[in-house]
Amino acid sequence: MVSATDAVIIDLIIDSGADISLVDSEVAQQLGLEPPTPGELYNIEGVGLGTGVYYRQIQMTIGEHTFSCRIGILPYSQMTRVLGQADVFDRFAIEFRRFESRVIFNL
Repeated sequence: MVSATDAVIIDLIIDSGADISLVDSEVAQQLGLEPPTPGELYNIEGVGLGTGVYYRQIQMTIGEHTFSCRIGILPYSQMTRVLGQADVFDRFAIEFRRFESRVIFNL
């Protein structure tokens, strides 16, 4: 992920069932993203979870490919770092090689 000033390396868990990429407020702060304004929180639901998030557009780099990506941000710190489908899965042919413990992102 790329902040306003420098690239920041963030490890994300790939979740092919997640609609959006999701990070917590600690990652948002590392990226230099503005906190939410009143009325910016949207409710999302996952498996057994309903919570408020706000959205920001960032530049994300996977391998040597940099692109614009919309991410959801939890307004609190919870060690949440998920790479979801939106703006990511439609850019790559993704191979999950479980027996090799590898994921390959091909253009």
